[in-house]
Amino acid sequence: HPAGNGSNARAPDRGSSVGIPDTANEPVSSTASAVCFHLDLRSGVTLTLQNDLRCDNDVNLAGAATLQGKSLRADHDLNLNGGLTANNGQMYVGHDLNLNGALTLNGGKLTVNNDANLAGTLTASGGDLWITGDWRNTGVFNPGVSDVILDGWERQVISGNNTFYDLSIWNEWGGVDATGSTLTVNGLLYVYGVFTTSSTLKDVEIDRWAKLTAGGNMSVSGNWSNWG
Repeated sequence: HPAGNGSNARAPDRGSSVGIPDTANEPVSSTASAVCFHLDLRSGVTLTLQNDLRCDNDVNLAGAATLQGKSLRADHDLNLNGGLTANNGQMYVGHDLNLNGALTLNGGKLTVNNDANLAGTLTASGGDLWITGDWRNTGVFNPGVSDVILDGWERQVISGNNTFYDLSIWNEWGGVDATGSTLTVNGLLYVYGVFTTSSTLKDVEIDRWAKLTAGGNMSVSGNWSNWG
């Protein structure tokens, strides 16, 4: 943006490994359906994504980035050591989300197709977070009014100290185990699959054929609907 800012005066393509150093002019990606192989955003840089961006491998963000209502796709890992703000955008991570910085989700949807490793700060004012692997929280999660959905096929684990607004368990096969987590759900716990937990809960809905197992003490302060 424009192409003249890139090496050899051309825009990146799907074979390009893109490194963005700290420069006087902050970079902007405005090309429709921009692509690259690998993106490395260095510390001190602020990148604004005004349109869709897809990277076929890792995305490493040590600087700051803003996603303005569009999509960011990393087909392997998203390694976030800086700050990323997504405003009603769509984010897809093909493997692990490794968060050591700050991720702010103002609506929209985040899909992580493996583990969410949260050592930094994740703030979700709203929107949906779909996780197919483990949820490992050693940092800070501010849930807002978001819904975290675990929908993997193999066994999934929730670990760390976690406060969710809505938590949805869709894993029917391997199930979700949260017995190693200090877990609170302030909105709705919806169980469509298999869930083992000791939790502080408000409203609980167990769907037909689903299973909720108490792995320790469980308290419910709101409504209890059991169809399972």
